[in-house]
Amino acid sequence: MKAFGYVRVSGRGQVDGDGPERQKEAIQKFCAAHGLGEVTSGGWYEEEAVSGTVEALSRPMFSSLLDDIGVYRMRFPGAPVCIVVERMDRIARDLIVSELLLKECAARHIPVYAADQGLVDQTCQDADPTRKLIRQIMGALAEWEKAVIVKKLRAARDRKREAIGRCEGVDPFGSRPDEGATLYLLRQYQLDGMSYGQIAIKANEQHRTTRAGKPWTKHSVYQVLNRR
Repeated sequence: MKAFGYVRVSGRGQVDGDGPERQKEAIQKFCAAHGLGEVTSGGWYEEEAVSGTVEALSRPMFSSLLDDIGVYRMRFPGAPVCIVVERMDRIARDLIVSELLLKECAARHIPVYAADQGLVDQTCQDADPTRKLIRQIMGALAEWEKAVIVKKLRAARDRKREAIGRCEGVDPFGSRPDEGATLYLLRQYQLDGMSYGQIAIKANEQHRTTRAGKPWTKHSVYQVLNRR
């Protein structure tokens, strides 16, 4: 049996943390316990910082996984293969996306195993109705959990927006203590009727720089003075 491991993390913190390594360890233990063989270095497919709601076939690494399984089967006709994940919500938290993914794997005759579910092919729709029900319930719970997190984040953004007027994107130039004087100077030049190019020249003569420490240009002056 040729086992392929699929790992997905949905946030940069998980990428930098222990998420991928934890998933790989669980997959390797599952494969060893059920005689599926070790997932080799070329058999890992790690999708970094991809939302669980993104359709599986739109994920570059998952698409590569399916393509590579097809190539492997052409090289070794009849050789058994499978995909192993730590949990079903590593494929997708959205129940509909998860079911569509399993249907696609079933159409390609690729078994999918979840390390926390035992040696049960998750693509099999009729072999074990109870397992299918459990999978759908777990998928629905994962979808609900995501909805709760999104709602909390939205509420937090709304509170911050009410408090300071904004909560997303880069802070506008002038919001930092060391930028106030430069912004005031740019606006005074604008009130004097200078063009953006002239303002840039005058600011550079005063040894004023942009946030990145670069000289002012007509374009950078325009962006700062016209940003809401």
